[in-house]
Amino acid sequence: MRFIEILLLALVIITSSHILVAQAQGLPGWVDQYAQFMGCPGNGSISVIRGEGSVSVNVGVALITIDLRGVRVSNWLIYSNNGQLAAYSPPRGALSHSYPLYDWIPAEDWPGTLATSEWGYRLVFNNGSMAVLEFTLNVTNDEQLGGVNLTVVKYLVFCWGRYYFLWVSRIINRGPIALNPTPNWAPIGYTLADTGVVGSTVDHDYQAYANGGQVYLWGPGDWQNWVRYSAPDLQWVAIINPIHPGGLVLAIKPLNVTYSVWLESDFNGLEVRVEYPQFLLEPGGSVSFVALVYGGPFNESQLTEVNLTSLYEACEGLVQQSQFSLWVGTDRVVYLPGMRGLVLVNVTSSLNQPVEATLNLTLTYLGGELISDLGQLYSASGELAWSRVINVTVTPGTSKFNVSFTAPVQPGAYLVKATLMVNGAEAWAISLIAVSKPADGVYVAFFFHDHQGTGYTPSGVYTGTPYAFYHVWASELEPYFNYGVYYVQAYLLSQYPLVHWTVELSPPLLWQWWYGLRYGVYEQTPSGLAYTPPLSPTNPYMQLVNETIWMFRDMASRGQVELATSFFDHPIAGFLVTYFGPQWLGLLSDDARLGVEVTRLVLGVNSTVFWVPEMWWSDELVPLLAGAGVKVVVLDQQYEYNGAEGELHGIYVPYTITVNGSRVIVLFRDTFMSNLLSFTVNNEDNPAQAELNARLMVVDLVLRGIEHPGGVDVVATDGENWIIMSKSPPLAALFFSYLLNYLNQTQAIGVLETVTVSQAVKLAGVAYNLTYIPPRTWAGTAAIWDSTPTQQLMWSMANDALECWLQNRTRLGANASIVEWMIMHMIDSDHYYMSFLDEDYVTKYWGPATLRACRTGDVPTWVYLAWYRLTTAINPPPTYTLTVTATAGNLTVPITVSANALVNLINETVEGSLRLRLYNGSTAIIKVPGVVGEYRFSRWVVSGSGAAMVGNGTIKVVVNGNVSIRALYTRPSPPTPLPITNSMVLLSLLAAMVLAIAIIAVLMRLRR
Repeated sequence: MRFIEILLLALVIITSSHILVAQAQGLPGWVDQYAQFMGCPGNGSISVIRGEGSVSVNVGVALITIDLRGVRVSNWLIYSNNGQLAAYSPPRGALSHSYPLYDWIPAEDWPGTLATSEWGYRLVFNNGSMAVLEFTLNVTNDEQLGGVNLTVVKYLVFCWGRYYFLWVSRIINRGPIALNPTPNWAPIGYTLADTGVVGSTVDHDYQAYANGGQVYLWGPGDWQNWVRYSAPDLQWVAIINPIHPGGLVLAIKPLNVTYSVWLESDFNGLEVRVEYPQFLLEPGGSVSFVALVYGGPFNESQLTEVNLTSLYEACEGLVQQSQFSLWVGTDRVVYLPGMRGLVLVNVTSSLNQPVEATLNLTLTYLGGELISDLGQLYSASGELAWSRVINVTVTPGTSKFNVSFTAPVQPGAYLVKATLMVNGAEAWAISLIAVSKPADGVYVAFFFHDHQGTGYTPSGVYTGTPYAFYHVWASELEPYFNYGVYYVQAYLLSQYPLVHWTVELSPPLLWQWWYGLRYGVYEQTPSGLAYTPPLSPTNPYMQLVNETIWMFRDMASRGQVELATSFFDHPIAGFLVTYFGPQWLGLLSDDARLGVEVTRLVLGVNSTVFWVPEMWWSDELVPLLAGAGVKVVVLDQQYEYNGAEGELHGIYVPYTITVNGSRVIVLFRDTFMSNLLSFTVNNEDNPAQAELNARLMVVDLVLRGIEHPGGVDVVATDGENWIIMSKSPPLAALFFSYLLNYLNQTQAIGVLETVTVSQAVKLAGVAYNLTYIPPRTWAGTAAIWDSTPTQQLMWSMANDALECWLQNRTRLGANASIVEWMIMHMIDSDHYYMSFLDEDYVTKYWGPATLRACRTGDVPTWVYLAWYRLTTAINPPPTYTLTVTATAGNLTVPITVSANALVNLINETVEGSLRLRLYNGSTAIIKVPGVVGEYRFSRWVVSGSGAAMVGNGTIKVVVNGNVSIRALYTRPSPPTPLPITNSMVLLSLLAAMVLAIAIIAVLMRLRR
């Protein structure tokens, strides 16, 4: 560290201990020393304004707003070039927005109390040329830090006319316990993060830092994420936007000894974090961390003033070059040999005057190999197929150039590249096309698995976000689309009616939609249960759910979209059968039939295409699937086709597998293409990448056709939803819109054709026979769902519930089907998945409630009601014809009356109750059939002037006027509890009795 930096470090650490009393002492001489050193002018007019939850500082060249939550900058406006260093930083989980300058004691759970707490504030000093702000936070009995009590004081010192300021954080241990804040994953004690979005979007930002005189720089496409580098001599860290006019830089220059640097990147913005070594803070001790913060343009003089010359030198050429940005594309993605086309080039200049430039365009043959990611394109090379050089004039703003070309005759993939040379700087961009013939076309069957598991408890209340609804109406895809993923998927598909698709809206997702549209959605609040639905059936958001359903139903009615089905609540059926045994087959059979029925109820289709959850297969599933009406399933190439036995002819044809006389057709997905869609092309950093990734996907599909002409390529995406699970859902949705457009365009020239899964089977004509498919999943092994003690405990509880149900089905009577439904909730694979493990769902909510219901017959009220609502909607009770005879004098007239015996609520009046209106003196005899399984009406209510008499299955009413008769339904008594047979329970009771006797004996002895 240079001498002048050591001097400054000593200066600010010494003065920080006096700043608390500076105002009372009239400010000691260190203020003038600091002003002289930093170049604060002798006069100025800094303004400091306290707002609601924030403080704003105007230093003449910038307006900086500091949020009192975490002392982070929420708005950082640079006047000279209208630059913004903070305001566009998106939300970032518990950190709230990814605003700059958050600090963290890593022994606490991220992001820690410092970045999320409300701090106290006071203005210590402001003479116009210099302002000193103080922020204070008391941390009391922090358990994550060993129960310590801390006071943390931050000082920010600003100068008039300067883009940089001093940042000081002093941690004081004011308790009797020593502080050693070191996490178990790195020997660091404190961090300060340069984070967020520099400019209006993250698209053009760079990560950078300098250590030991070496500068490290990563731009879009090369960003570092979740990476730690050793940096014991860290000169600076920075986030840089070179494309903004004049450039923008947000840099931290640490003045303490450092240990490492940490880098992150996603759509929330970039992060380059300074990490300081571990330390021990004794009671009464303190430690200070000091840094210079620079936020502004690439101003050479001011960067030099704070010794950030290496930052300026490293980025000077980048800034000059980045005043020009380039996009290149073509008028279509796929061409027939010899077809005429256009190369489209957009050049954006941030200069304020026109400049002359040279534009070089090339078309390079890449061959027929599949392209796995954009990285291959950026470094691709091959045979030059076409080139053109033209002189152009680039004007301020965006200039557009179109250049015609003739498509080569050689089928395959081609790289399109545009290079702009201007003022000695070079800018370039790439795109991708394919050339093919209709004879080399391929049928593509896209299969989406759109799933949301049940997230409610047996009380019917969601303890977290009701994602089945949230992903319909949430503003998660802005700025490109309104509303959530499920709505937007349906909407975008509806805009391209020639593109065919298969979508499995999972039965648990559909069931939640159906129930919410009729009875509302309940959430748990900190004060208890919110029984007024935050989403009532009439809520406008719920109408979006209804619109989503009807968009899918409409596309299905037109044959554009095939709606598939699955089990009711997403069990990994092959796992249960393979690991726990065939005793699961009966429940899984009911689970499959219920799933098919829910799909029919909500979507109005009798689906025969079935999504096997997690693609976890077992040949023993064939009879139960066939019994549910299933004809086709899709499994995985990598782990299930590879290892299958029988007439193997590749993955581009269908197969049949027959077990005990039952048969299903099997298609195997193209694992490479499916994973490309699920995990690669849906992870863009900017809109241009979204467009380029859509091209990549279509080109790879065309290459599949060249290799396997006439085959069916199945692209099936497992997981919750490939858009939701991307790192940038808005850009993934934008990619999807481009993909649909390019598929539609390519179909028009006959090179490929999108088909549904059922269409794919019909096109093949013949299916080959398999004798064995290995019991595996897309993940290869059970480790994701069954490798930790917690997961194994959850599965064990589910198996215990099944065994209890099998033993007590007869005794449970009508409640047996409800207990079975509860077990279906327990085995939803999402709650066992390692990355989203939800132990409470099984072991706290559904497990105990299911076992209690199985053992005692005590079914939770909401579960009973929900089950009855679902099953009576699927199978409405019949309309019973009741025989009634009315007698008047010697005349007896038979009357036939229809009544719908639908029981809606426990112990409440039957809906559409039978009402008879008879003449005075008439007598009616009503024969009552059995209703709702084994249940019967237990009592009658007669209104009006009449007398009722219940006989053997009949009721006789003597009428003296107009009479209404209503039947009331009574729920049967629960079965007798099981006797205690568990030996451990008996031993526990015996031990308790012995202990009680011993206590009584001791008390009697003391009494004597």
